[in-house]
Amino acid sequence: VVQGAWALLLARWTGRDDVVHGTVVSGRPPALAGVEETVGLFVNTLPVRVAVPADVPVGAWLQAVQDRHLALRQHEHAPLPSVQAWSGAKDRTLFETLFAFENYPVQPGAEGVGVELAGLRAVEQTNYPLTVAARAGEGVRLKAMYDRARLSDAEAARVLDAFRTLLETLAAAPDATLAELPRLGIEPAAGSAFPVETASTAEETLAAPAPVAPRTPTEARIAGMWREVLRVEEVGVEDNFFDAGGDSLLGMRMISRIRSGFGVDLQMRVLADAPTVAGMAAHVDALLSTEAAKAAAAPEDAGLDDLLDQLGMLSEEELERMLLDSAHEEAGADD
Repeated sequence: VVQGAWALLLARWTGRDDVVHGTVVSGRPPALAGVEETVGLFVNTLPVRVAVPADVPVGAWLQAVQDRHLALRQHEHAPLPSVQAWSGAKDRTLFETLFAFENYPVQPGAEGVGVELAGLRAVEQTNYPLTVAARAGEGVRLKAMYDRARLSDAEAARVLDAFRTLLETLAAAPDATLAELPRLGIEPAAGSAFPVETASTAEETLAAPAPVAPRTPTEARIAGMWREVLRVEEVGVEDNFFDAGGDSLLGMRMISRIRSGFGVDLQMRVLADAPTVAGMAAHVDALLSTEAAKAAAAPEDAGLDDLLDQLGMLSEEELERMLLDSAHEEAGADD
């Protein structure tokens, strides 16, 4: 119902009967043994295309939406850049809104294990103009993250209000057709943040921003590793690894490539803190500088250790004779 309500809202908002939005999937196929016990981030973002025919009853349409989402689970592992290439729309954005249904599994009785977590704070950010998250509990909690350059606070609030109304309407009227549902006052208008695409504009393709080219040798090498791991042709140094189709498994492969290629101990958390070529290159350069400093000091330290080892093998008489010889040499040099 929630997924269907979002697709219907987009259809009403854009004036189209065929819409595409992004959705977040767990990336943990049930058929894979032990997947629920595997530690790691498998989440992925994929496009969902939904037809919104006016004459279809709500109940039948929601079942079709559910069937499409179940079929999508067979392809949860597919990288988004690959899907973009397969679609034939390489120079166009597949979707500008992202929907996430958050239903984190909680093990019953986990509250009584004697471990208390406090002061938790999560910061979420996406690169889509509008991201809506629905969290299931006693009810459904809705949250919107949006780009204020595309949507005002009032417009975002109006979208959430319309979404809530649609949820209530779909649940209460399973036999009504989609055309019979209320319009909600969100029909497309001139200057809308997401304008309707007409036949006259369908062939117009906006040029995608050119990827930022590598500026340093380190960035160039890491960009090459990205292309191999993500299997993409172009990589910009400001591109986000996960938005480009990366996941936790590909991330581990990426970190492994960097470690072996540069000979540095790059930690996995760097991928979360700085998921761009530029960010990772900065960490690698910092590690290389540290290693270079250690290497510059190492020969001197090693020579001192060898000297101490040699002195430790000498007898007291030999040490005394060595000191006397050294003193005589210094006295002769002064003369």
